[in-house]
Amino acid sequence: MSDYERALAFVLRWEGGKVDDPKDKGGRTNRGITQRTYDGWREDKGLGERDVFLLGEDELQDIYRTLYWWPAQKLPWPLCLVVFDTAVLFGPTRATSWLAAVEWGEASPQAMAWAILCLRRERHREVVAKDKTQTRFLDGWMNRLSALAAAATGADAKEK
Repeated sequence: MSDYERALAFVLRWEGGKVDDPKDKGGRTNRGITQRTYDGWREDKGLGERDVFLLGEDELQDIYRTLYWWPAQKLPWPLCLVVFDTAVLFGPTRATSWLAAVEWGEASPQAMAWAILCLRRERHREVVAKDKTQTRFLDGWMNRLSALAAAATGADAKEK
């Protein structure tokens, strides 16, 4: 199994279904792909708009590989896992900026992954501090973060 396949399997454990929660700022989502992302991807392909709930497997693979995997594709495991999952949850721009912020020369991929996990934890807390309506998502975000930390470093990012 390739690093991409391993990382996608992790992401899809957390982004595995169809969601249309009016309190979720991501909006209507299917397997982690928002309606807005799907619309943009389809437009780039010269295709018309379509409900994200109709997202096909080939489309899902292309969207994840082209829009979210690129910041992680040349990184070693487990850093590529953390960067990919961060790109999915926060966008590839933030993922690449956090990666740039933690490039420490001789630091191990695990140490760099841990640093990004810490930045994610703080960002989750900032989001909730700024908008209390997002508190309902905090436990899920932290559970995902903890699972990602365990997969990447063997540690628990919630408590550090």
